[in-house]
Amino acid sequence: MRSLLFSAILFLGGTAFAQEEDAVRSLADMKLEISFLSAQMDGLRTELLQSNAALSQTNTGDALNRVALIEQELRTLTGQLEELEHRIDQTIKQTEAKIGQLNARLSDLEGAPAESQVASTSNTDDIPLGLELTVSEKEDFESAKSMLDANDFNGAAAAFGAFVETYPGGPLTAFAHLYRGQAFSGEENWKQAGVSYLASFSAAPKKAPGDEALFGLAESLSKLGKSAQACASLSELPARFEQSRFVAKAAELSEQLACE
Repeated sequence: MRSLLFSAILFLGGTAFAQEEDAVRSLADMKLEISFLSAQMDGLRTELLQSNAALSQTNTGDALNRVALIEQELRTLTGQLEELEHRIDQTIKQTEAKIGQLNARLSDLEGAPAESQVASTSNTDDIPLGLELTVSEKEDFESAKSMLDANDFNGAAAAFGAFVETYPGGPLTAFAHLYRGQAFSGEENWKQAGVSYLASFSAAPKKAPGDEALFGLAESLSKLGKSAQACASLSELPARFEQSRFVAKAAELSEQLACE
């Protein structure tokens, strides 16, 4: 059963966490090749300039063709180099931005009064008690949840997606992924729903909302026709969350899927 659950994670995780393939050649290799081609170009130009007589012979076309081909390859390599350098620069900027966000959040938590650090459920039941949150973090989460409650599934999915990027690794990460999964479920986008539920379960494998996320993952897999993987997920629920209210729901779904 655990191998089937692992295969479900691979099935959905491939979509969730797939990254762009590494460049075929390193920057250093490309720069060396560009230098080599440039040297060849210089040599050919010198050869052509110093051999006016040769240019009048029948092999003139061959020499010119060599020049054209090398120039074309040089332009291609230069373009690839510029694109790779741009991607590296963008990655660095994105990483620096996330570090800045984390530092800002840490500063807010360290400098905010105690009463503003503890999340309150006086106005909403969506945020668990006892979590240390910044004002902006609490407001962004509640705004996204209000979209979900209003059945604005597209807006909620986008808002919770932005939330987990803005506050990576925060105390509400598992809940944000869970509610994003519910938004995708509302759109019947079961592949993305499964990805979000899996992310939520991975963030809270032994506590709430991991139980609800695991059930959502199983339900999404069943909708995708992955009954064996769905059954494996359902079998994990009572083993991990014996007292959860989703144990009964898991039993019902297991019966519907004729799980062994």
